[in-house]
Amino acid sequence: MSDTPNRYSHMAGNQYAKKHNRPANDSLSLRCNENDKYRWKLEAERAGKSLNGWVIEKLNLSIDRVT
Repeated sequence: MSDTPNRYSHMAGNQYAKKHNRPANDSLSLRCNENDKYRWKLEAERAGKSLNGWVIEKLNLSIDRVT
């Protein structure tokens, strides 16, 4: 992991930051156990998001931390 900030680090937690929302043009399917899915759905609901939106956010955040 690099010590240099990624190009979006200045936007972390900024609700007014420009969102790079592009229309979905592909899909991803995954298998999981029902307990994990239940926990993910709860977290998504707590965050006020759909499960799909929550998963996309978490995946993108994990990449931003690495790059």
